[in-house]
Amino acid sequence: KNRTLSNHGKNSTLSNHRNNSTLSNHRKNRTLSNHRKNSTLSNHRKNSTLSNHRKNSTLSNHRKNSTLSNHGKNSTLSNHGKNSTLSNHGKNSTLSNHRKNSTLSNNRKNSTLSNHRKNSTLSNNRKNSTLSNNRKNSTLSNHRKNRTLSNHRKNSTLSNHRKNSTLSNHRKNSTLSNHRKNRTLSNHRKNSTLSNHRKNSTLSNHRKNRTLSNHRKNSTLSNHRKNSTLSNRRKNSTLSNRRKNSTLSNHRKNSTLSNHRKNSTLSNRRKNRTLSNHRKNSTLSNHRKNNTLSNHRKNSTLSNHRKNSTLSNHRKNRTLSNHRKNSTLSNHRKNSTLSNHRKNSTLSNHRKNRTLSNHRKNSTPSNHGKNRTLSNHRKNSTLSNHRKNRTLSNHRKNSTLSNHRKNSTLSNHRKNSTLSNHRKNRTLSNHRKNSTLSNHRKNSTLSNNRKNSTLSNHRKNSTLSNNRKNSTLSNHRKNSTLSNHRKNSTLSNHRKNRTLSNHRKNSTLSNH
Repeated sequence: KNRTLSNHGKNSTLSNHRNNSTLSNHRKNRTLSNHRKNSTLSNHRKNSTLSNHRKNSTLSNHRKNSTLSNHGKNSTLSNHGKNSTLSNHGKNSTLSNHRKNSTLSNNRKNSTLSNHRKNSTLSNNRKNSTLSNNRKNSTLSNHRKNRTLSNHRKNSTLSNHRKNSTLSNHRKNSTLSNHRKNRTLSNHRKNSTLSNHRKNSTLSNHRKNRTLSNHRKNSTLSNHRKNSTLSNRRKNSTLSNRRKNSTLSNHRKNSTLSNHRKNSTLSNRRKNRTLSNHRKNSTLSNHRKNNTLSNHRKNSTLSNHRKNSTLSNHRKNRTLSNHRKNSTLSNHRKNSTLSNHRKNSTLSNHRKNRTLSNHRKNSTPSNHGKNRTLSNHRKNSTLSNHRKNRTLSNHRKNSTLSNHRKNSTLSNHRKNSTLSNHRKNRTLSNHRKNSTLSNHRKNSTLSNNRKNSTLSNHRKNSTLSNNRKNSTLSNHRKNSTLSNHRKNSTLSNHRKNRTLSNHRKNSTLSNH
């Protein structure tokens, strides 16, 4: 009776019928390729992260306590009185994975981000799949007609079938995966980031103010024909930033994690902004002009157009601290996308082009006085680094963006470092005069002027704060991460220690 993201036994599309599933794994026709063993966005029974293991399904949808579903009493992303959705109540936690009640779960018969043969969004119509975008088949939705993270019965996008989980994360290698201990998008009962505390649930779906809300037209992780988010068009790779098909891109009309003024999913209604969504300053929001994770050629992905910087920090509350001059993970206007073109380095911080910069007016995960979501309130900070539950934290062993000595990605091996600053070939170049992330005594961006440091290292007021004991991206004199103490500056460009600096001992975003 209670099919969550409607899971008709035989006809589920994103379900994994051997023969007809597109993102499914047809032996012959795998689109978002679904080779049983090697499918990435595929959903292998064992390794799916956003996958739905009977026991550990995160956005799973078990019959009774379906999370993204909204059944009367226990709806998870719904927010009915006691059992609010992505909240993590002891027994019925939604992002929790109870065998029976997982929502995005894939019970053979009742899969939520349901899989009707015809309308699956991460859909698998042999011809139209791209986190598919059939006009009629709204993406994360699969309620018979209108479900967005919803559950438009016919058109579920990010559904998770037992075998072919797309955003799946093989147990051992999943980045956004949830290792039992160090889950980033994890849901620690108390400090869960995307967790939904009864009152402040972000991905929560209050009847009126649904964040990953499901407005028919503006579904967030929705997959409009042209702008599929995690879609995988051969030509338009997702985290790629082709003008037309940028995945996490935010085209004016079809922004995925988009936040159209009226229908923003991680939307920011005046009252219930979780990943705070002030109309002007929405965090993961994608206002027409200010796409954060957007990838317009000019508007580099983690880039933040001068006015609308996302993780920006208004004058007072700068987290990834954003002093005008000293923005850290900033992105130059034109070519930044974690790219490191000599001139256009994204994680670079040229005075003018700071993306994750924090221009006063439009910072998204900005921390406005009252509603800071990605804000770092000491107790409830999501991306905050509580001593115990750091999500984007850097646990020595399980850090995802971690940079182990040998395999560091953004790592900066002396010879091959892109963001590295060799005396001659500095990309995040550090010519005394033009150094971007350079740390000249006066104009250092990730600058470490004792007084004005951005990922600033004021002993008392550090945002990703640098209290001696609890600093995460903190900059203690000796262990400063993005800090730029003359000797240990990471992104600093001292002649000797340059590269998102990789001093074996002091690199923070490095994960030794």
